[in-house]
Amino acid sequence: QALRLPQTFAFYPAQTWPHKNHVGLLRALAQLRVRDGARLDLVCTGARNDYHETVAAEVVRLGLGDAVHFLGYVPEAVLGVLYRSALFTVNPSLFEGAGLTVLEAFQAGAPMACSSRTSLPEYAGDAALLFDPRDECATIDALRRMLLDEALRRELAVRGAARARLF
Repeated sequence: QALRLPQTFAFYPAQTWPHKNHVGLLRALAQLRVRDGARLDLVCTGARNDYHETVAAEVVRLGLGDAVHFLGYVPEAVLGVLYRSALFTVNPSLFEGAGLTVLEAFQAGAPMACSSRTSLPEYAGDAALLFDPRDECATIDALRRMLLDEALRRELAVRGAARARLF
């Protein structure tokens, strides 16, 4: 409540480096509104860096100022609350050496929609909805499915919890 978060939101914990692909995610989020009339809020965490200005400008350009919430760096306890409170966690990264956000989401019981690039599928296995982050339609479809399909979210949360135990 202190963070004044929307009741329903997707969560993306990542600094705004270009390879984290916030811009691609924002474009898909905007198209989800246009094509489906679906509103999905996005909560992002991570220390702000030089590229944050570019991402913030894209939020304004796409008219998403009311739907995107940047919290900056948050303590670990708050991070856990965000994972557990989110409708789902999303990671559209173009490159990752490790899949820590995937494992954190799984450990918190959060369903995950995740990039099919680099190491992320190895961490996610069959416990996340994988999508090609360079394909806007695939990203939109993943967001739509996660937003609308409660049974899918429940199944992914169960699989994710089991997968987390492997690590």
